[in-house]
Amino acid sequence: MKKWLLAISVLLLLAPLTLSLAPANAQRTPQKDTQGEFRRTRESVRREQMANQLFFATIKGYSDRVHDILAEGADVNARDMDGMTPIMHAALNGYPDIVDTLIYAGADVNSTDVFGMSALMQAAYAGHDNIVHQLMDAGADVNLRTTEESQGLKRRGMTALMAAAMRGNLPIVQNLVSRGARLNQQDDEGQTALLFACREGHNHVVRFLVAQGAHLEVRDKYGRTPLTIATIHGHTRVLRTLIKAGAKVEARDLANYSPAIYAWALDRDDALHLLDIARSGGYRSASDSHRPSYVYPR
Repeated sequence: MKKWLLAISVLLLLAPLTLSLAPANAQRTPQKDTQGEFRRTRESVRREQMANQLFFATIKGYSDRVHDILAEGADVNARDMDGMTPIMHAALNGYPDIVDTLIYAGADVNSTDVFGMSALMQAAYAGHDNIVHQLMDAGADVNLRTTEESQGLKRRGMTALMAAAMRGNLPIVQNLVSRGARLNQQDDEGQTALLFACREGHNHVVRFLVAQGAHLEVRDKYGRTPLTIATIHGHTRVLRTLIKAGAKVEARDLANYSPAIYAWALDRDDALHLLDIARSGGYRSASDSHRPSYVYPR
């Protein structure tokens, strides 16, 4: 009996010790996981803050600060909410020193944002010829195409050459062509660099593209040629350039309208005069004598 009482007493004495040890052992593993998660969260926040600082310094043009932030370990290819990287912002805003710094730090010159725009497209659209040079020297692909409509380019499938032609920047157009940009590449609506230049009335760009072999009879998705586009927008200097280059003045679009019909319908008297001269005799032919009831949009 005494032995049983002694055994029970020992068990009662050990029970609190056992119970106190169990929770302590159970708490150690979660504590380690929590510390690891805390470290990961802190590092993530640190990287995010450094990326924000890098974007701010790049957009503001603070080249020394950009260098310092990169030296601290910032991701040179970080992306903002639109998928733009620091080098895209530098190219768009015209900071060649920062572009050089970012390239040296390993920036991907062919990365694209959510619209499919690259740093080269940004520079070409903004008219920064020196940055276009820098990016091409660093291996930028001159024939990348946009994948979505953007605020500036507004069409899918556009290239840097189309952007430069649309803006009328001849030096950039010349640089891109010299580096292998495709003259006759079409976007998703069938537009080429020549069609964009004709639409905007950039005759100096039109002359260069034609001299380089751009197709005069290329058609957009409505079947309109460069001559038709120039007529619609009343760019008589462009019209004269195209006619002298041998563009077909009787070309008809998918609505069966010729440039002369558009010139008449839109009261483009100077354009109509040029077209009549090019057609060698008289004004509108019998087939052009009706006024169109519908004119396709731009």
